[in-house]
Amino acid sequence: MPVSDGYSLTNADLTMLLEHLLDPEAEEFAAFILERESLPPEERERLKAASGKVYQQEYMASEQPTEKQLSYLKYLKCAIVPTSKLQASQLIDEILKKRVSNGYNSPKTRQCR
Repeated sequence: MPVSDGYSLTNADLTMLLEHLLDPEAEEFAAFILERESLPPEERERLKAASGKVYQQEYMASEQPTEKQLSYLKYLKCAIVPTSKLQASQLIDEILKKRVSNGYNSPKTRQCR
């Protein structure tokens, strides 16, 4: 920050900053950021979304399935009792995709395996 804004750096501050800037990890991180920022906006958004999905799935895998998910799986005649939100979500997706690909209209006509 400029000294005119009330901020000033001591020699110790400048030395510490220089040490951090010379750290190989800082250089690698700067190269990563520069490379990522050079990508087209659409590609940056795709990478951001993919990264978010990984964290979302990790979170869902650590959470118990909701009552709504369990109820819906029961309605779909699924015999598997999921142990996480992620597993329940994947089971529901699998059942619905199979129903659509097989031309089924009623959830009672397709059971979970």
